[in-house]
Amino acid sequence: MLCLIVASSSAWAAYSAQAQPNAAQRDNADRPSSRAAPGNPDDPATTANPEDMVTVEGDAAPETSQSSLTLEEASGGRSEKALEVPAASAEEETAKDVQTDVLTVDKRFEAEGRAQASAEGVEIALGRLEPDAGKTETHAGAGTRTPFPPASGAQADLWDSLPQEPPIVDVVVTGTRTRRRLADTPVATQRISQAEVRESGADNLQDLLEEVPHLNLERSFGRAGLQLRGLDSKYTLIVVDGQRLTGRVGGIQDLTLLPAEQVQQVELVRGAASMLYGADAIAGVVNIITRMPDKPFEARGRLAYGSRNTVDGHAEVGGQIGDVSMLFGGGYHRDDGFDLDPETAAQVGPGFEQFNLVQRAVWKPSTRFTLDQRASYVFRDASAVDVSGARAVLDRKSRVQTVNVLLRPTVHFSETDALTFRAGFSHYHDVFALDQRGDDALDQSQVTSQNLLELGAEHTHILWKRHLVTAAVEGFFEDLSTERLVDGRGSRGRFAALVQDEWTLLEGPRLMLVPGVRVDHDTYFGTYPSPRIAARFDPHKTLAVRAAYAWGFRAPNFQELFLNFQNPSAGYLVAGNPDLQPERAQTYDLNVDYQPLAWLNFNVAGFFNNLSNLIQAVPQGRDADTLSQAFVYENVESAYTAGLESGVEAEVIPGGHIGVSYTYVYARDRERARALAGRPRHRATAQARYTLEATKTGALARVAVTGARPFYQDTTGVGVDEAVFADAYALFDIRLNQEIGKHFRLFVMAENILGAGDAQFLPVQPRTFSAGIEGVLYL
Repeated sequence: MLCLIVASSSAWAAYSAQAQPNAAQRDNADRPSSRAAPGNPDDPATTANPEDMVTVEGDAAPETSQSSLTLEEASGGRSEKALEVPAASAEEETAKDVQTDVLTVDKRFEAEGRAQASAEGVEIALGRLEPDAGKTETHAGAGTRTPFPPASGAQADLWDSLPQEPPIVDVVVTGTRTRRRLADTPVATQRISQAEVRESGADNLQDLLEEVPHLNLERSFGRAGLQLRGLDSKYTLIVVDGQRLTGRVGGIQDLTLLPAEQVQQVELVRGAASMLYGADAIAGVVNIITRMPDKPFEARGRLAYGSRNTVDGHAEVGGQIGDVSMLFGGGYHRDDGFDLDPETAAQVGPGFEQFNLVQRAVWKPSTRFTLDQRASYVFRDASAVDVSGARAVLDRKSRVQTVNVLLRPTVHFSETDALTFRAGFSHYHDVFALDQRGDDALDQSQVTSQNLLELGAEHTHILWKRHLVTAAVEGFFEDLSTERLVDGRGSRGRFAALVQDEWTLLEGPRLMLVPGVRVDHDTYFGTYPSPRIAARFDPHKTLAVRAAYAWGFRAPNFQELFLNFQNPSAGYLVAGNPDLQPERAQTYDLNVDYQPLAWLNFNVAGFFNNLSNLIQAVPQGRDADTLSQAFVYENVESAYTAGLESGVEAEVIPGGHIGVSYTYVYARDRERARALAGRPRHRATAQARYTLEATKTGALARVAVTGARPFYQDTTGVGVDEAVFADAYALFDIRLNQEIGKHFRLFVMAENILGAGDAQFLPVQPRTFSAGIEGVLYL
């Protein structure tokens, strides 16, 4: 087989030097397989640095030459005509099989006459291994992993002929809005692959992120939001395939409403992303990238059952027919809920039933045009029991529906010009009710309806071979209707324009500079700029240094401006403040990746976020009529967060991987000279996984230890709040799985084994056990 690969590759290289592709041949060669359409800036298909990468393609007629760099690889799929660069040598093509779909070759290794590939990459190219299914390890500048060599056989022989370099499938888009290998991105990006999603056993985004390094979840009444670098959830933007979502409650985008079954990968950018994504991205952005089928037909399914009658089931089917790739999926999830304080009638964790549907399609009739479309629907019916300060028992119910639709066409004008349009619509509808047992004095019924229309256009262009320039315009139109607002309804518009230049100053050692600026106009608060400058320097192949300085702003939302909300069951009420001013931030980031050995990676990052006009709910004493704790939103004069993030990952034995991280955060309210509420100063995580290839048995263990957190309460009722500290806690999970044949896997899970949680400060699910089966079928 190896001889066939060598002979076929050499013949291909010789022919490629003479032939040039015509449009029809390029159309056939570039038809989507493992990737969604070009022009989709959120699809992790392939990437290249315009100075570093060339592309070699196979599985096409010999006259289809690929001795060139396409703009699709250089800029996230914006164009498919070739930019001429020197062809790869025959030696570099040794690893290419005639069945290879796309194999990216790094020019930086031409002098050594070897292809940038790995055994995993070759297996993927030969169609014998699904992307991200291999065992992996970290490498400098990436935070991703490449596989250990096979023990013996033809694959081992092939491995010996290849360098141990990053796999070709590790591609991210979120840090710059252009596709790049994770190892090459100038903005530090954290990636959770599809294999890691499956290994985690998570059924929603909250479960998936529970023990991820450097992240902290904040929980409130059955919801969970994401806290980054000492900043609340409202400063972190959550997007799906680049599309914003609606439905924040109390500043929290509920992660439990986002199912994990359709996730291809999750990309996290920790640090200011306002220049690319606007408001709500001061702390960072989380981009959930959904899957697309890469076979003529494929079907997947998962069914699990566990403690508290939990059910987690989903199924999806899809495939490719001609120019169209399409996927349909659906899921059902339920839980009886849980009670962390048996001495009261209150039920902390709501019971729920949830249904979700998803559909995605990509149509690519030619190399000149691509249409990417996605639609999803979620229905969740949740209920719990509350107890008011006067010991009244109330039944709490919430019915939430969300609808999201995205349409993204791309038109390719020439070799270096392509234009991607984006139209997205999100709808959130919540019916909230409180029913007091034995009385109706505290009964409530509130309906909240929110719509968000997003329109945008993005143009990416390569200039002088060293500049990858991105320009975009965006508009957001938001409408909110709820009894919680003083006037019952509100609407606003936001408009933005941005430009970014990814400038490669030097190739060896690599030096990149990424300046950019965004200007936002809010119909309530006027115009605000958000510049950012990022840089990357690789003084050695084992070392990558990234730095960034950025501005950010966040305009108050409708709830903060006009809210009038009472929750007698919890004993508090919140009032909005129409005099609020936008929050502003200046952020500094420094990130260093060091990989001294092929199986060992170190990472350390420092950050400082300086915020002005910070908006917080400030205690105002007890309400005279209800005796509930009263809060009002106010601009805190000044606050800052600073800290250190560190981690180490190692593949200590074939099939065995460990990772350890530590995060230190110092978050201060300058005006009150005290720590910001709810921020743990210390957090550590550890993860170990092992796969025994002989029996296809896998094990995953992970733990997250979170330090004490300060909170402030008015315990005397005179309007003076006092510090109360929530205890440190640890979450510990274990998962075991066993493959059955080629298509099925059995698994068992134990979550929160240590039984952490309390009704007041840590409403997490108690110790939970579950088991299930998952399967996949390809044709």
